[in-house]
Amino acid sequence: MTAWRSAGVTMVWCDQLVDSSGAPFAGARSGKKTQVARFSQFDVVRLKFGLPEYAIPAGSDAAVLEVFPAGYEIEVTDREGRTLYLGSAADDELEPLPAR
Repeated sequence: MTAWRSAGVTMVWCDQLVDSSGAPFAGARSGKKTQVARFSQFDVVRLKFGLPEYAIPAGSDAAVLEVFPAGYEIEVTDREGRTLYLGSAADDELEPLPAR
């Protein structure tokens, strides 16, 4: 795991998702084959569910920062580019943007 500070925010990068105890994320422990990710790094996606603790409604756009076997690291920003949420999301919590 590697940690660094950028613009006053501590960022952490790791090779594998872990739970709060530091154990590998449940999907990684199960031994199940993981499905191919629907989204790629830097894709813009839509949240199916809101994040009320961050005042982010369902349908908000997010950027995929990292792709892991068990999910994604995403970032939701406001119109000025300030980070509102930086964290993980499962595949079933995201959907592609509608075609324009």
